[in-house]
Amino acid sequence: ASLTVVMRGLVATVETSDPGDRTAWQRFLPSGPFALLPVRGGHHNIVWSTTPNAARTLEGMSPEAFAVAANRALAGELPGMAGGPSPDAAATGGAGAVAAAAGGAFGAASDAVRKALAGLVPEAQRWRPPPKVLRWVGTPPKSFPLQLRTAGRYVLPRLALIGDAAHAVHPLAGQGVNLGLADAHALAKALAMARE
Repeated sequence: ASLTVVMRGLVATVETSDPGDRTAWQRFLPSGPFALLPVRGGHHNIVWSTTPNAARTLEGMSPEAFAVAANRALAGELPGMAGGPSPDAAATGGAGAVAAAAGGAFGAASDAVRKALAGLVPEAQRWRPPPKVLRWVGTPPKSFPLQLRTAGRYVLPRLALIGDAAHAVHPLAGQGVNLGLADAHALAKALAMARE
């Protein structure tokens, strides 16, 4: 059985500002997750779950325009994004205007807390922002329909379906790989018990 989700998974290889970055970055957007995954030498793969219209727009962007959109997604600056600026943030001055109106008390308190905590956490372990996406490289971004799929039957005589042959899920955080490994473990355990 198959269920097509009205979403697309967009993939691209991008060059980033920090060739040494080996951190996997993920942001949960209203349309779905956005992942920036390190691969090699300043390159990352992007896996971006989004709407069909947004996917078409992103696929048609120049390398640099795509980088702007990806950086906005990573920073939480897309319109209507939970936690991101509201559409009128620029007009009102956002949090900076509120802090200034409060006589800078918020900013001073924030700086004091930041300084106090700085001594508690070694610099290598402190949070840092993700690297900037500079441009897509190689093949332009492409998207594919997201599906949830499961086989009608997992087991027949002398046959067992496991992993993606048995079920396909949303490409989030390696769930498909993890489920496939769990399937292989369960099958090996069942076969070992059957031999006993």
